[in-house]
Amino acid sequence: KDVELSIECAELLDSVRQKLPRSKRPFVITGPCGCGKTELLEHIYKRSDEFFNVDSSIVIWKSFNPQSESACIVDVLAKLASSVHHVLGLHESRPTGHDVIAHAEYLRGLLSRDYSKPLVILLDGMENVATTHEAQTLRWLPSSLGAHVYLILSVTSGTDTGEAMLASARRW
Repeated sequence: KDVELSIECAELLDSVRQKLPRSKRPFVITGPCGCGKTELLEHIYKRSDEFFNVDSSIVIWKSFNPQSESACIVDVLAKLASSVHHVLGLHESRPTGHDVIAHAEYLRGLLSRDYSKPLVILLDGMENVATTHEAQTLRWLPSSLGAHVYLILSVTSGTDTGEAMLASARRW
């Protein structure tokens, strides 16, 4: 089913479409619970080729639900790196175990590379990731993304973790 966008969401989508290609930093969408952040990400997910004006883009979607058990940042990093490996057909070795620093460095390296077609990573509900290993500081993300790499996070404002993530993102 196609996603119908509200007028406000459509205007926000146009703003994101204009700003994202010029930015080499992760992009953070914020707002109160229920304002349409997930709707916007879903639209980008379903229409990524149109959104990025290409024939084929690679899109990875991860959603962190508040009703489910909090995701550990080590698991998030490992699963995200695994997804990038899978969609790009990479065969290099990657970290194993629970070393958050090794997983973070490896993911930062993957996202700092230049790719020939858009690699779009959508992370929804980031305030629901457990705050172990200072996940809310966003230090596990690269401050600069490679060519054709787009990282979009949604964070609910008004939560302690969400506000900490926003404060970290503003320091990029």
